[in-house]
Amino acid sequence: MNTNDNAPKTNSTSCCIINEDLENDIRRKNGFQKPLIALQIMIWIVFGANMFLYFVFIVTSLSFTLAILSGILCSLLGIVVFIYGWKVTSIDPGYTEDESKVLSMNIELNECKVCHSIFEENSKHCKICNKCVPRYDHHCKWLNTCIGEKNYRYFFLLLFFVSLLLLFIIVTTITTVLLQTIYNDASLYWTSRLNFWSPGVFYIIGTVIVIVDLPLLVLNGHLFLLHCYLVFKGVTTYEYLTKIVIEEDETSRSEFGKCNSCSAESFCQKLVSTVDWIIADRKKINEKKMRLKDGKVNINRKDTNSHNSRKEIELSTENYIDFEEKSISPARGSVGEI
Repeated sequence: MNTNDNAPKTNSTSCCIINEDLENDIRRKNGFQKPLIALQIMIWIVFGANMFLYFVFIVTSLSFTLAILSGILCSLLGIVVFIYGWKVTSIDPGYTEDESKVLSMNIELNECKVCHSIFEENSKHCKICNKCVPRYDHHCKWLNTCIGEKNYRYFFLLLFFVSLLLLFIIVTTITTVLLQTIYNDASLYWTSRLNFWSPGVFYIIGTVIVIVDLPLLVLNGHLFLLHCYLVFKGVTTYEYLTKIVIEEDETSRSEFGKCNSCSAESFCQKLVSTVDWIIADRKKINEKKMRLKDGKVNINRKDTNSHNSRKEIELSTENYIDFEEKSISPARGSVGEI
């Protein structure tokens, strides 16, 4: 008898994975449940490093009044971003057991073929989290969790405050570098507060902060603007992308981008066309559209073939009936007389 059979079984779930495409048999409760993904860990590290560099090297480069004001504002924004980021990630966006029991009593709802839970019309099953999410919006790679009805409002506010935080840090950093270049203030403050001064370190840190934060601000700002439009239209990201995939011509797509209750239709159309690239992989969308079109062609061919087959059957049936009528009709003689 093998002694290893009696050994306690341990959880083989890895702590971290590089790709998020790990399909588990376990239902993931939230984004903090293992396995974590590289993008999720990276974004928290970038957030912490950003705040550290800003407070240690940028705030200390300002006068006492400006340092206090910028420190307080950045602290408040950083705390709000941390709270909303934690909130979005820690919430379980799926159905609870009580909600599933209530939904199971409604015979008009359907059952998910994957997890066998009863779901509402606007729900979708996430293969990564292995659960159905009410009013599914998308699966966020950066937070390692699904965004749905229960955490979307926090996600929307997170995008807003992240944009404010990044904008504030970038503006303050550029202002500090300009003040040092013109008035040589930072060297005096560093010497009195940090007990050293290095122009190379100062300019390198300022450059790194701007180079890292500026692209993040552009991406996050684009995403926030897109979600402002989606909230205005009352659709989710998944519904928006599905709408793009099933479009068959540009006319219908432009109709979807119009704001019937808004006077600035051209602005809304330009807004959507310029910011949806951040969530819409056009290559994959075109591939799906081609597969959808090929599927429709195959269906049409099958329908045509089946229609032709039905015609042949109908013609042969008519001929057979006509032959029977000719064979047994008294006016035309009987079979025995032929």
